[in-house]
Amino acid sequence: MALPLRQYLENCGDVLFYAPVRGVDHEMFALPPMIFPANHLFPSRQLQSWNVGGPRFHPASMFVFVGARYLNFNRLHPGAVGNRQQVLVSELAGRSNVLAKASELGLDLSPELATVVLDSVKEAEHRGYAYEAADASFELLVRKIAGALPSWFTLDSYRVVIERAAAADRSEAIVRLRLGADRVVAVGEGVGPVHALDQALRRGLADFYPQLERIHLVDYKVRILDGRAATSAVTRVMLTSADHEGEWTTVGVSDDIVTASWEALADGVAFGLLRAGAQAPEPVAAGSA
Repeated sequence: MALPLRQYLENCGDVLFYAPVRGVDHEMFALPPMIFPANHLFPSRQLQSWNVGGPRFHPASMFVFVGARYLNFNRLHPGAVGNRQQVLVSELAGRSNVLAKASELGLDLSPELATVVLDSVKEAEHRGYAYEAADASFELLVRKIAGALPSWFTLDSYRVVIERAAAADRSEAIVRLRLGADRVVAVGEGVGPVHALDQALRRGLADFYPQLERIHLVDYKVRILDGRAATSAVTRVMLTSADHEGEWTTVGVSDDIVTASWEALADGVAFGLLRAGAQAPEPVAAGSA
């Protein structure tokens, strides 16, 4: 049996913050009982099955902040079932979402810097990036704009060679890196160009950052953004890395799949070093390189 919307909202109290929708007869609208909040008598197994996991609650683009509260389309407050609201930022977000996400990351952004971040996000997503699905890349972007991102390594160049012989594939990557005043050249071999780049990057950084031993790749996804461009289409790479505490996702975009993969790979390693608290080398003074 459905419950009239007004009575439903009165029963919810502070569990649900609701914004009326223009043109809808809310007195006649009804909600099914399966989305009642936790203060209703409700079989615990059914409540858990409907409200566990991050995707059960709408992202930041589906709500706006009003002071310390938000108006959204969630059926109940995530905290009522032991979950939490995850603030995501995309080209649809506003400055308040950026400020909220920065606060979640422990960064105190000024409104001016938040505007710079938002403009950067919109420009990047216009080129194919998707920060709402790549939380780690977004955090790196915010920290870079805020001047709070250490530089663990920078890329000078890389080269990838793919060879097929005797019905077997072999890839080799050479990576040239700068770590402060040090220059490192590393070679890696793998079953494909991305694997070879990953091996070369790790070999180049292993002596400087032992924390890399606890960071590994768990997922790699590729999406063609415009199939009409055929083999020259812009490609988006989503790469998920993990350590003993959790997972994070980074994104790379380019019309070259190797370049997009390198961007996501390098961001994934950098975020892992950030999580691990790795000490970045001292920056080289201008003109001394």
